[in-house]
Amino acid sequence: LTFHLLREVLEMARAEQMAQQAHSNRKMMEIFGK
Repeated sequence: LTFHLLREVLEMARAEQMAQQAHSNRKMMEIFGK
């Protein structure tokens, strides 16, 4: 596994995590925004 490939995988994982975070944040706002 090359370093470049590893870094790319990490970037993808981080983007995925950020998207998930944003999704749960939006859910929280829906729950507490009432």
